[in-house]
Amino acid sequence: MSDLTEVSYAREILAGAVQQVRLDRGEPSGVAGWVLAIAEGLAKADGGHAAYATCFCPNWDLLSQWNGYGDRGAGFAIGFDRSILYQCANSQGYSLGPLIYEPAEQEAHLAKCLDELINEIVPDLMHRDTSNVEMGLLLVLGLTIAMLLVKNFRFSAEAEWRLMNQTMSPATSPLEKDYVNLWHPTTGEAAITEVVVGPTVHSDQVALMRDLLDRKRLRHVIVRRSELVLRR
Repeated sequence: MSDLTEVSYAREILAGAVQQVRLDRGEPSGVAGWVLAIAEGLAKADGGHAAYATCFCPNWDLLSQWNGYGDRGAGFAIGFDRSILYQCANSQGYSLGPLIYEPAEQEAHLAKCLDELINEIVPDLMHRDTSNVEMGLLLVLGLTIAMLLVKNFRFSAEAEWRLMNQTMSPATSPLEKDYVNLWHPTTGEAAITEVVVGPTVHSDQVALMRDLLDRKRLRHVIVRRSELVLRR
């Protein structure tokens, strides 16, 4: 993540979730104690994580998005069919989901993840004779992915969704997969449905974008201009 404040915020929520699970379980030992100790260490860790996600907003013409991510209106917004994008992501080991903005729901989300690790995932890995080092790496990876769904409520107007790598194999790093095929795995349909040209882009760029999409077998994709008035 490029914004380290998101990481520190998610760590605070994770620390609260760890405390809640500890209270619910008394003084946990064994698997529970081990999982919570690792989660507590992750919540207190310094620096950032090598976590990467692609972010989406359901509002195709939001002023804050053009200002923050669209070169102050000089860029383009790409629209996707959520159902097709979900199928594309799921078939390639990625997950797609909405962010959680309410602090109480965020803590409950991470507490649920901790309970699943304690009750199901780690015991299953132990049954498979997975080493402690591998289990620790998988645990940190799983919690990091769960933390990516947490964001400060001050950004709730964006109603953001995220596409994240959910590979849980220690032999496959998320860094080894840097793109997602955006064609439906069975029907061949493209996930891209439209391109919105920014409010400060010259009108000639609309025709150029249309030509580019046609040459890329994307004739079905709609091209339209932003409806906002944005002064640079």
